[in-house]
Amino acid sequence: MNELAAAATDAAAMEEAAAAVEQEVRLLDEIEVEWKRRALDGSPEAVDRVRKLCGRPKGMVHLAGGPVLALLRLVEETPHPMTTPTKHILVVDDDPGIRELLSALLEDEGYTVETAAEGFQGLDQAAASHPDVVILDFNMPHCDGPGFAARYRRERDHAPIILLTASLHLRERCKQVHADGCIGKPFDIDNFLNVVESHSHSHALSAAA
Repeated sequence: MNELAAAATDAAAMEEAAAAVEQEVRLLDEIEVEWKRRALDGSPEAVDRVRKLCGRPKGMVHLAGGPVLALLRLVEETPHPMTTPTKHILVVDDDPGIRELLSALLEDEGYTVETAAEGFQGLDQAAASHPDVVILDFNMPHCDGPGFAARYRRERDHAPIILLTASLHLRERCKQVHADGCIGKPFDIDNFLNVVESHSHSHALSAAA
């Protein structure tokens, strides 16, 4: 009888130990997720979340203290990544519908957007705000795309110019403007956003050089 009781006690202890190990694994997984999240987004709240995880449940601290505390130290020692500045886009187009559409698309992607209805207005805004990318129409009143581009490139730190114009005349007009990127109308949204992103990064690299 005593042997049966002892066996039952041993089985219960083994089951409890197995459950504790399983709980430890889940806890470590949770902490690793929080660490990766902090490493990616620089959230200062992540360490607090990890500390709470390390203290829950209390019995886990002595059981998994080594790996848990090691991972906590790794989290705390991981420097916050530098916050990426918001990229600023200037849209120069005389069509209010295009300006509204591009603004909505770009703002949804996290850019700040400023618009101008013609080239002279665009030059004033570019001088004041120093955009990372200029999206330019070709045909506009007062100062058209080529006129804007020629004047704007006199600035020392001018941004890449992406020409957005009718597909039928795309190649010819891109040469006239000496555009850094060219997108034909009508355009594919994903392609448009990819072109803007690539040129915004190229400007950041050239500005840092």
